[in-house]
Amino acid sequence: MRARTTSSPPPHPSTEWVRLHDRFYRRHELYSLDWKISLSEYMTAVAPNGGPIGMNEEIGH
Repeated sequence: MRARTTSSPPPHPSTEWVRLHDRFYRRHELYSLDWKISLSEYMTAVAPNGGPIGMNEEIGH
């Protein structure tokens, strides 16, 4: 007979999913960006849903 543990069970797998209209999504961090720059010095544009990031150095800032 196994001893009973008192630790809480893991969260339900669907608790990390987010509903958007009739679809469900979940977000995973694949890697972190460890940039040694200050984004306040650049004009930036980003694509939706984690797509490309465009950066242009602001002149005269």
